[in-house]
This record gives sequence, structure tokens and C-alpha cells, in this order.
Amino acid sequence: VFGDALHTESVQGLLSACMAASRFRGYHVGMLNDRSRTAYYDAELKEAVASWPTCTPLLALDIGAGTGLLSLLLARHARGLFGAAAPLRVVAVEAEGELVKVARDLARSNGLDDVIEVRHALSTSLGPGLSVEDSAVQAGFCVHEVFGSDPLSERMLPSLRHARQNLLTPGCQLVPNHFHLHCALCCGRVLQDRV
Repeated sequence: VFGDALHTESVQGLLSACMAASRFRGYHVGMLNDRSRTAYYDAELKEAVASWPTCTPLLALDIGAGTGLLSLLLARHARGLFGAAAPLRVVAVEAEGELVKVARDLARSNGLDDVIEVRHALSTSLGPGLSVEDSAVQAGFCVHEVFGSDPLSERMLPSLRHARQNLLTPGCQLVPNHFHLHCALCCGRVLQDRV
């Protein structure tokens, strides 16, 4: 997506192409600079795209697209595997207007604005289907990162439930497709006083 720069430059340097850094919230810069997180998504998307049937058009949904990084990674892997002429479309949905601008700028500056459509909306406001003209148009691939610091925050479960019912094909390929939630019981004076 950003060429070799993904592994060698800071996010600030990567974003200079679209002059978007001032539109970021601090946590987005932190997530984008988290190389382990980005490498995980990059590897998972590469593997998922590689298993996609070659003659089948790839229509993907990116829920909570933020800066559009996951859409960019997905599109890069699909183009690399299937070629520039492959039928590919990514619908990236983001609720924050400033991030929509950033995602559009990044798609354009990376030469992927012809396949990535960034919509300013909540995914739960879409449907049935991804197309206004044809409600039967549903994505067979879905990437999402609506975890925050809590995997159940940002209305992840209702968003994915709505997407499954209205926006995704049966058997849609999800990335990520699971998460592990670890809990620990604890006690202490402060907790007892609050309960």
C-alpha cells in the first residue's frame, strides 16, 4: 500500500502525501504506528485474499474504516494476486467525517481510489445491500477493526450482526473472524467501595 515505507517510515511520513496528519486523533496515530497490529492484519488479509476464488468478483466491506488502512491492504493484496483488471470493489464505511477525508486522500495517493469507495456513514445505516440501486448487492468479504481498547466497545456485536443480516453474503469471509476475551476476577478496597 505504502510500498516499502510501511516497514521503514513513521506514519507521519506516510501521510505527508495527502497532508492529512492534522486530521488524526491520537489513538489513530498509535494504531497506525503499531507495527505488530498492522503486520497481523496485513498477513491475515493476504491469506484471506489468497483463498478467494480467482474467477469470482471480490466485493468487500470495511466496517469502521478509520483511515482506510485495512481497505488499502486488502486492495493491494487483491490487485497483487488477481491483477489490476480484476473485478474488485471495497466499500469502506466510516462515521467520522475527518477520517473519511483522510481515507479518501490515502486511497487516491496510493492509486486505489478506483476500487475503494469511502462512505461517510455508520454501517448500521446501510442496507439492505450495499447498493442503492440493487438491494441484493452484498459483500462476500468483510474486514473490520472496531475494537478500541475493549473488544466489545464501539458496538462491534450489533454492527456485525446488522452486517450479517443486511450487507454480507451467507458464508462471508470475515477478517478478523474471532477474538479471545480474557477476564480476571479481582477485589480490593476501591472496587468494594464502588460496588
